[in-house]
Amino acid sequence: MSSSAVTSAGRSQASRIVNELRRAIVACEYAPGDRLHIASLASSFDASPGAVREALSRLAGEHLVIAIEQRGFRVSDLSIDDMLDLYSTRAMLEQRMASESVKSGGAEWRKALTECHERLQRFGPNTLISNDVIEAHEDYHRQLLAACPSHWLKRLHETLYRASERYRFYMYQYLAGQRNVMGEHAAIYEAAIAGDHELTGLLVRRHVEQTRDLLASGLENRVSEDLAVKAV
Repeated sequence: MSSSAVTSAGRSQASRIVNELRRAIVACEYAPGDRLHIASLASSFDASPGAVREALSRLAGEHLVIAIEQRGFRVSDLSIDDMLDLYSTRAMLEQRMASESVKSGGAEWRKALTECHERLQRFGPNTLISNDVIEAHEDYHRQLLAACPSHWLKRLHETLYRASERYRFYMYQYLAGQRNVMGEHAAIYEAAIAGDHELTGLLVRRHVEQTRDLLASGLENRVSEDLAVKAV
């Protein structure tokens, strides 16, 4: 096998590991602070240590993983301050992107948004988290912003979305039943289909900020509980 073919195979392995590890970290299958051992991951993914190292380096660039000098990698920590900064930034960004998407979106965009909205609504309120629900939720939010003409905003949003979803999954049991998420998604959809770009942007911002506020309360309670357990 040529050196170029070997390099290509290594990159393909690394990309596969990035996708699988990213999903697992975002879904909190790895806890904040967990060490990520290269040899163990190489065995689990049936890949070379070099491909695992490259994948972890890419995830460090997405702030999902932290490189520890001379000691490998670990999953990034979660904190209230980080969550507040992350969700506040995402709220501002999505307000602008949603507004621009509504202004730029045409018939095909509206058709695709309708399909995503109907699929998400079929799961109903208080649905237990599953891969199908996660995918439908992501598709809805991505399609809402899909007609935004700025590729740089989309790249930035992808990083913010992945990082923020970690907090949502981490506190999912606390968030469940706290609000009418179906109603929020429906209101955003109706404003977007009606072409009201300002209202769509405002509703999207409120939607993200409400998640932020609920997470802040839940994280404070969880930290207090953890401290109480440690004190016993």
